[in-house]
Amino acid sequence: IALGGGRIIDFSKALAQVMNVPYVSIPTIASHDGIASPYVSHILQVDLNTRGIGKIQRSPIAIIADTLIILEAPRRYLLAGVGELIGKLISVKDWEFAVRVKGEDFSEYAAALARDSALIVLRNRDRLRVHNEESVRIVVKALLGCGVAMAIAGSSRPCSGSEHLFSHAIDLIARERGFKPALHGEQVALGAIMMAYLHGMKWRRIKNFLQSLNIPTTAKELGLDRDIIIEALMMAHKVRPDRFTILGTDGLSRKAAEHVVEVTGIA
Repeated sequence: IALGGGRIIDFSKALAQVMNVPYVSIPTIASHDGIASPYVSHILQVDLNTRGIGKIQRSPIAIIADTLIILEAPRRYLLAGVGELIGKLISVKDWEFAVRVKGEDFSEYAAALARDSALIVLRNRDRLRVHNEESVRIVVKALLGCGVAMAIAGSSRPCSGSEHLFSHAIDLIARERGFKPALHGEQVALGAIMMAYLHGMKWRRIKNFLQSLNIPTTAKELGLDRDIIIEALMMAHKVRPDRFTILGTDGLSRKAAEHVVEVTGIA
């Protein structure tokens, strides 16, 4: 039984796979799409790889998401879940980009599910302004859709693109330098704004939506230095070299990273 937040659920997936037993996902917060995903966080997977444990790919046999329990968690976690979902606009765009440039395999159904998960929160902004059981239900349903999308695709591709690479880069920098990163979904939201700019998307609409729900849209709001954001942008493409995104194979130069940060007002 995986009862708790993202870290507990991820460890439970890994344990279930190693022991070859089923598991039930019972999330107590709705800040991440791992509640239904077969996969674990990138950093945990890297750690498992160093211990000789292969790729984790274990879907829960059941998911019990009690909206009243999740409602009791601080609102910040639910808003991080919204940030996680907004990131799907970018991940699907990156996937489509990889199909055009690299001829990567593509699943229309998985992409549609991931994209629709983002659209669910975009279309329910007014309902999400209130912290109640209805807003929790909206976010949870959308996060469940992401888990299904990844299971169909056979990878995290539909739900993890350049916005996630940026967040993973921050996590790696934080681990190396000993500071605490922001919530995963908060970092993904920040990354989504900048990656939308690189894609030529309507990034201001994404930023305005996030601001309307008081989701952080600047490095300062997350307690992160400007230099950390720039460094994360520059190294993001190296986090998962197998995952081709708008960042390309060479990544961003310092000048390009500084430009993105300044234009989007991130730092």
